Amino acid sequence: MLALPPPETLEVEPMPIFKRGVSSAEYLAPGVLEGKVQWKATYFVDPIDSNWDPARTESYLRDNNNYEVQLTAMHEAYPGHHTQFYYSKRNSNPLRSVLWNAPFTEGWAVYATTLMTKLGYGGSKNLRYCFFDLKGNIRMAINALIDIKLHSREMTEEESIRLMVEEGFQEQAAAEKKLLRSQLETTQLTQYFLGLDEIQQLENEVRKVKGTSFNQREFNETLIGHGSLPVGCLRSYFQLN
Repeated sequence: MLALPPPETLEVEPMPIFKRGVSSAEYLAPGVLEGKVQWKATYFVDPIDSNWDPARTESYLRDNNNYEVQLTAMHEAYPGHHTQFYYSKRNSNPLRSVLWNAPFTEGWAVYATTLMTKLGYGGSKNLRYCFFDLKGNIRMAINALIDIKLHSREMTEEESIRLMVEEGFQEQAAAEKKLLRSQLETTQLTQYFLGLDEIQQLENEVRKVKGTSFNQREFNETLIGHGSLPVGCLRSYFQLN
């Protein structure tokens, strides 16, 4: 698929107390221009709130089951955000290293996670991972709708929860947490859908030009090998302009 960062460059830690209660996981990397030979990034996981009752805890864990947890790790770490950071550090151009386009960054993490399932991750249980990845795509689209409509006052909090639970097949506890996140992080939840759509369109164009010579690994490494730039700025590297 592509070259991955060494395992010693990442550690998994409980999310700091002051950041808990908003998202289930988060990736945090050191300064990309620090230039240290030895470096380490952190994959934070939000633990279960000790104040939750058993029913709420069970609801949240059903939503973050064994399959979902692994898909989240793909998004945040390998081959998602941690891999993006690894490629940014390899770029000798300081400006390219620090530029960070949010739709591209989130779009790559979603794209790479889906690609893992398409390539057979999970072996005999691959179809289960594919199922939960497709479920995640439904969630991603709903997140974009909520992010826009909630803040433009076209949707109430109650309507947002209903949409996530009834149309997005999410657990109540997870939906309530996502509602809080959408209220605190305006426009952030639209970035996943937008970025993935741009990357998929780019891949379709490259496949059309390359035909049978299309190479998935070459496409992946070219895509993230120039820093986290807007997708439109990457077209020339695929000789599409």
